[in-house]
Amino acid sequence: MSQESGGSIAVTLKRAVGRVADVNVMIRRPLRVGPLLSGRTPHEVARLAPLLFPICGVAHGVACARALDGALGRASSPMDEAARDLACLAEAAVSHVWQLGLSWSEAAGVPEDLVRLRSARQALSALQRAIREGIDGAGGLASVASAVTTLGDILDELTSVEPTLLRVVRDADRAAFGAGASLEIRPFDVRTAGVLLAADAGFAESPEVLGMPMDLSAFGRIHGTPAAHCVAEASGPGLLGRLAARWADARAGMLRLAEALQALERADTALKSRAPVGASAGSAETARGPLVYWVRASEAKVDDVRVVAPTDWTFHTHGAVRTALLGVEATDTLARDVGWFVLALDPCFPWTVAVRDA
Repeated sequence: MSQESGGSIAVTLKRAVGRVADVNVMIRRPLRVGPLLSGRTPHEVARLAPLLFPICGVAHGVACARALDGALGRASSPMDEAARDLACLAEAAVSHVWQLGLSWSEAAGVPEDLVRLRSARQALSALQRAIREGIDGAGGLASVASAVTTLGDILDELTSVEPTLLRVVRDADRAAFGAGASLEIRPFDVRTAGVLLAADAGFAESPEVLGMPMDLSAFGRIHGTPAAHCVAEASGPGLLGRLAARWADARAGMLRLAEALQALERADTALKSRAPVGASAGSAETARGPLVYWVRASEAKVDDVRVVAPTDWTFHTHGAVRTALLGVEATDTLARDVGWFVLALDPCFPWTVAVRDA
């Protein structure tokens, strides 16, 4: 089950002599953001960007707004930026609830958790409404804090017990599936991504650094953190480890929400001036990793918009799926096991798995 309509991810495996001999990963995107937004006014672009994406719309709006702010020299306050960060984290929390409570439940054969998802969406709507109406007063901050508390409680309830899918994977003896190889894990630098987007429009659809895609899945993002040690120690680098990393990342979402609320409560409203530079990058966090926009714009018109999303990295043709699955044993449960692996990477599009003979 996926959250976003219009696009799709297709994973096709070819088997030969009892092994996976080839892996093809193809993303069909629902729309081309650049041609759709270029040529419009900055106001139109800022208004449309969040409306184009039903899943990470808040993050798209924030990353786009930050890129436009930089290009046009628009001032923003620490409170503005703190509110943007908090809204993105709240949206990510809803995505965690969707994935663990619905997609993982469906895969494990247990009832889906629609009640928690409905409550999480209501809390996100309340938070967005409070931000729009103004949070520089006690009432606005109280409304935001209430929504954040609700989201944190839902994440706590959902992640305090190990998801059933992890037990199902262990019982099926597939914990080490896909553990044979993985991408080199390197720190992600938003500024570098912005420079690469500016230099090459093709980077948006096939992002690579030093000739290779990066692993921006939860497993790659928590590398070097205390959570990474726990995941590796308990589960290793295979399927179970990637699922455990997703679980750990969702649980860490509670702490990130609390920290972002504290930052908002401490922030002041003084505007930070900046000079227009004509082109700039902006970023926002999603449940799947960092989202980066690059725009070239004047006050009259946005000339170019380029976007690289976490899915572009995670489901890159030569990314984590191909690297981990190439050469694995082609058992009778291969399609099911690959489906679990795809779920561990948190796809935002509907996806399919096909197994064919070479």
